[in-house]
Amino acid sequence: MRGSLLDHLLPVPVFYSLPETPESNRKLYAVCNTNFDTLALYSSDRKIGAYELPVYKDRQGTVEKIALTPVAVTADAAIVGGCAGVIVWYYLAESNYGFQVGK
Repeated sequence: MRGSLLDHLLPVPVFYSLPETPESNRKLYAVCNTNFDTLALYSSDRKIGAYELPVYKDRQGTVEKIALTPVAVTADAAIVGGCAGVIVWYYLAESNYGFQVGK
């Protein structure tokens, strides 16, 4: 069913900057801005229109995200370090590696 609804639609290529030499035979293409919140629709070298894309804001602001970044990085580093430690400890135990602590 889904395929039959979309069969008549043509794919529209999306570029992130205006092509230097637009192909005269290209029917439609879109150019998205660097923030990905607007796009312009072109036919050959003629601009048909500009459209705003939906932007969804989350509940956290920039300050909260910046404040939580060091905590997230520290937690990630602790998890990776702990996993690496367990793996090293396992392979040391399997290899019958011995060492003395003190004398």
